Amino acid sequence: MKLLLLSDRMSLLHWSLLMPKEYFPSRPDLNPRIYAYEDTNPEYKGLLKVGFTTQSVEARVAQQYPTLKPGKPPYRIVFDEP
Repeated sequence: MKLLLLSDRMSLLHWSLLMPKEYFPSRPDLNPRIYAYEDTNPEYKGLLKVGFTTQSVEARVAQQYPTLKPGKPPYRIVFDEP
């Protein structure tokens, strides 16, 4: 019977080490943004691309233009709201 109690204690200890300290961890801090931008290519004049992101709008739009060129970026952000 002592062996059973020792085994139960070990199981309880093992369980307590594996359980997270918080059952409901806090949510990460996010900064959701809605944005719109236009491509500066005259072929796309008058068209807007609308998006949603939790990162900076500048970084998100730049991801969509992966080829870096000298000079101004090939887009213009026209709307950026939380």
